[in-house]
Formats: sequence, C-alpha cells, structure tokens
Amino acid sequence: MNETTVEEKLTDIELAWLAGLVDGEGCIFFAVRTDYPTHRSIRCDLRVCMAHHDTIDRVADMFTAITDDGDAVGLYTEKRSDDKVRVRPLRDCTVHGRRSVLRVLQVLRPYLFTKALEADLAISYLLKSAGHTRYRTTELDREMARTATELRNGRGEA
Repeated sequence: MNETTVEEKLTDIELAWLAGLVDGEGCIFFAVRTDYPTHRSIRCDLRVCMAHHDTIDRVADMFTAITDDGDAVGLYTEKRSDDKVRVRPLRDCTVHGRRSVLRVLQVLRPYLFTKALEADLAISYLLKSAGHTRYRTTELDREMARTATELRNGRGEA
C-alpha cells in the first residue's frame, strides 16, 4: 500500500501557519478523570477556536491530513449571545484520541514556540501511555497535567 506522507500533503509553510494558529489560538487540554473505580485517566485534546469559520474549516482539513482520521477531528459551532453586543459564533476544531493528538503534536512541534513546552509534556505523556487502553496514571503524570494546565493559564515558568 502506497501511503502519502504529511510532507506530501502539506508544505512547510502550511505546517508553520498551522503551528502559529495553535500557538496563538490553540489549547493543549489535559483533563484528569478520577471517577473510574479501577483507574485514573488523563485525556489530552488539541483545540483551536476562533470566530473566523473559514480559517477553522481549513485547520480541520489540515488536522485531518495529518491524522489520516477524519473521525478524530471534530468541528463545533458555539453560539454566543450578549444583549449589548452582537458577536459571531465561535467555531471550534478539536483533535481527539491519543494517537491523533500525538501525531499532530509531533508534526507541529518543530514549528511551535509559545506552546512548545506544553507540547513536549503532552508528547511525553502520550508516548508513555500509547497502546494502553486502560493506562493507570501515576502521580508524576497527574503533576505533568497540572503543570501543563498552569502553563496554559499563564502561571507556569517557561
């Protein structure tokens, strides 16, 4: 089977543009779930959100080209309302699933600046937990998720 590489689908300029959007408008999101009786889990998603829908649709196409899995890329429109100001609905593109998020972050990592440390933390965790459907997180994993959250919220050291 002749598979197409990311480099054949997207140019360096397109990858740099996408990384810039992830740096500026994106979020590498960690959610620690403790409600499972037998294990704890950490979900990692990659999200880009903005009001310019054509741009987000292009982001979704590019994420799909990187992951080769259209089901791993979700598009959502969030209606916003404010009595005083008219606001455009936000368009959200999210990459779900360990393998897909890992693939996107590995491809974009050389181009990231602002989210580089968060991406490194996510890649490290996702590589460690890859292939485990019921991976038991360690305290170190949960500390990593807290650190990434603090970085995202502007309280961490870069």
